Amino acid sequence: MGQRSFHVMIVGGGLGGLCLAQGLKKAGISVAVYERDRTRNERLQGYRIHIEPMGNKALHACLPPHLFDVYLKTSGYAGAGLLMYDEQLRRVISFPADPANENPLESSLSVSRITLRQVLLAELDECVHFDKCFSHYQENPDGSVTAFFEDGTSATGDLLVGAEGSNSRVRQQLLPEAKRLDTGVVALMGKVPLTPEVHNLLKVHQLDWASIILGPKGRSLFSAVHDLHDKADVRVQGSIGANEDALLTEESTLFENTSDYYFWAFVTKQKNYPRDPQQLSGDALLQIAQEMTAGWHPVIQQLLKQTPPETMLATPLRIASSVRPWDSQNITLLGDAIHSMPPTRGIGGNTALRDAELLCQKLVAVSRQEQTLPVALKEYVTEMLDYSFAAVRSSKQSLDMMVMENSVGRTLTRGAFRLMSFFIPQKQSA
Repeated sequence: MGQRSFHVMIVGGGLGGLCLAQGLKKAGISVAVYERDRTRNERLQGYRIHIEPMGNKALHACLPPHLFDVYLKTSGYAGAGLLMYDEQLRRVISFPADPANENPLESSLSVSRITLRQVLLAELDECVHFDKCFSHYQENPDGSVTAFFEDGTSATGDLLVGAEGSNSRVRQQLLPEAKRLDTGVVALMGKVPLTPEVHNLLKVHQLDWASIILGPKGRSLFSAVHDLHDKADVRVQGSIGANEDALLTEESTLFENTSDYYFWAFVTKQKNYPRDPQQLSGDALLQIAQEMTAGWHPVIQQLLKQTPPETMLATPLRIASSVRPWDSQNITLLGDAIHSMPPTRGIGGNTALRDAELLCQKLVAVSRQEQTLPVALKEYVTEMLDYSFAAVRSSKQSLDMMVMENSVGRTLTRGAFRLMSFFIPQKQSA
């Protein structure tokens, strides 16, 4: 069976779009990425991202082996599991992680979002076009599609993939009925350098696990640790190739994105904040977080106090409205462009990577003339919407639990979790 040549245009150079580009390049399919950032080094802010087995499998499928090896070498320990506490650090329930698995595809890993993006950008210099802000597209009589950019330029290909995030202009044109809904919740996020003192403090109170602290009055805090376990030393010793070593030392040092840290996110409804967090400086955001957790366990207050104000961000949490499968000859969507979700389950990035792997598989089948492009896109959309909106619903349920203001409801929720804890096998100490 022969090969069919076609050209894929990806709007957006985030994790999902770049993972797809790597997979298409690996398969020998022509691809171009159009990214609105002016340079590859423009995104200076980022936090840990928890990569689950489905994300690892997608990266393994799409990346060339040597870049997947770089990804593994820059990943860290994802923690012993998930713990829930009340605001005085009284345990509500624990969900231990599976025992350490030597197979990285079956493991959960922690990686800096910035580092992962740099790995995904590696060796795509000829494919990625920066400073290209997408404006709109046009479907042509010959079945091709043309993407137009705000600088007056355009590009034409056989398929346009909208991967430019939750404010996707591709989605707005393709599916104007697909809206993003405001949850009414704003998260304040910060990170604390993981010094030996901080690490010991976390370990003593078992906050080195991923943790959800269910506080009173609809206030909660999620936290996790990004710990590379001395992988930086492995890198310096030159145990990986020269090109990969240059990638890590040059890019990662610039952003200090291989540093270990403790990450936390305080969430509550926007109406509960004394001022609009989105209008405030890092110092003011940190002060509000401290004020709204006054009376919580002293360790929590101590960790917030050690947070550098320049790491603080305020993010309103929005969620995608559900959509039905759509028919398209030459346009589709992936990641937050179609199924944005609150980060309360930590699966948004993993779902985008799964999208990339699935779409890549479908397009490889098209290149081998095993099916037509419209059929491949229909199959992709149907399968993607099924699993992605299950993830959206799960994330929304977690968010609702964290910001529940009814005191009786919160008490019942804690009681139910404590009851469940008797039936969950606990991980044995070493």
